[in-house]
This record gives sequence, structure tokens and C-alpha cells, in this order.
Amino acid sequence: MTKNNVPGSKRTIIITRPAQAAVRTVGQLMRLDPSLRIITAPLLKIIKRGHVGHVLVPDDCRGLILTSENGADAAPVPGRRLDAWCVGERTASAARRKGYEAHPADGGARSLVKLLLERRPEGSLIWLRGQHVAMDILPALRSGGLQIDSIVAYDQLPIPLTAEAVHALTETDCVLPVYSARTAKLLSVAAAEVPDRGHRVCCISQRTADAFELGWACIVPASKEAMIDETLRLVSAAPPASDH
Repeated sequence: MTKNNVPGSKRTIIITRPAQAAVRTVGQLMRLDPSLRIITAPLLKIIKRGHVGHVLVPDDCRGLILTSENGADAAPVPGRRLDAWCVGERTASAARRKGYEAHPADGGARSLVKLLLERRPEGSLIWLRGQHVAMDILPALRSGGLQIDSIVAYDQLPIPLTAEAVHALTETDCVLPVYSARTAKLLSVAAAEVPDRGHRVCCISQRTADAFELGWACIVPASKEAMIDETLRLVSAAPPASDH
């Protein structure tokens, strides 16, 4: 591995997303620039709960609420017509592959709450959620008169930063796209003893940036959809004086 980036060279990208999401992100980046150096170092491992990796949905359930693809993956194949109210199109696509009638929101928990309160589906709904969630949507939905319960369908267990990632962070400046506040907190702990070589942390939201506790440069793109483009920009960007 190169000890230091020389002027004009590209920084290493370190992907800290869970394995399935990391593969997708690497694919998006490599399609745009096959010359990139990318290290995958997930800080969370997704563990499904339930029978044979799928939760059991009560018979009186009229539909599911899914705030991530992991929830869709943990959902059983429906034996009858069931709606799936989904945080965004990617989760909706995963639900459709299972056989659900999917209704996507605009890509955030708040937009999903807004969609549900506007459409007001009848009957009991089950939110298939992770052990850790960025936003608890139950109070807003219940106060809006919807009949909602939740099942923890999967857990997100922290795992150590890989030795390869630690070495890269120690020896050269890197770009780290970070997609959740919890990952930002875990990265802060995992890299607490790593020197700042001019690392750039590309955070999906201001909430994520606020959760990052090290003094590295944090950049929040204009939108979630701009994460990949902003990551690529940071890979070759000259280090501004304000970074340090």
C-alpha cells in the first residue's frame, strides 16, 4: 500500500456500511470509476431474528411497515394479499420481490409517516424494525389514530474496524462515506487513536455529521442522492486549508 497520497493521486475510500449495502455502494462507485481503491470495513453486522430468518406476522395483520431493506428481507413471503408501506423505492422493490403490494414514500421516515397518515390504511399494521432505529415512528402514527405494533425483525451488531482499514487510515488520507448516525458514533470510537491524515467523512445527513465525534473534516451533500457523486469528488479534491 502506498504510504502517502501524492498530489493528484486518488484517496482510498473506506466503506463502513453493513455487508449487503457495502457491496451495492462499491458497485455504484466502481461503475463510475473502475480505478478507485476501495476498502470494505463494515462496522455493523445484520442479524435476522425469527423462524428460519423470517419473523412470524400475526394472521390479523393487514400490512407491514418497512423502514429498511433489512425489514423487507426479514419479512415472510405473504400467503395472501398484503400491503407493505415502505420508506423508499429500494425497500419497496425488495418488498415486491417477496410478493407484497408495496407503497413507497420519498426515502425518509418522516415522509413515510406522512404517507401513512394521508392514506390511512385500515386494520392492524406491523412495523418490522431493527433493534436500533434512527426515528421511532410509533408515537406519531398511533397519535394519528392508526393501529400499529412493532416487531424487532433484525439486530445491528457492532463489529471492529478491520486491520486493513486501520492501516489505510493511519498511513494516508481517506474518504469515508457514512450513512447513519450510529455508524458515525461507532467510527468515532473505532478510529479514536487514528491520526488525522486529512481524512474526509461524507455524511448522509447533518444528524449523521453531528454524531461523528472526531475532528476530521465532515461534508454533508446537498441530498442523499448526491452521496456517491460527493464521495467521488472528495477522492481527488485538493486538501483545503480549513480541513485542519
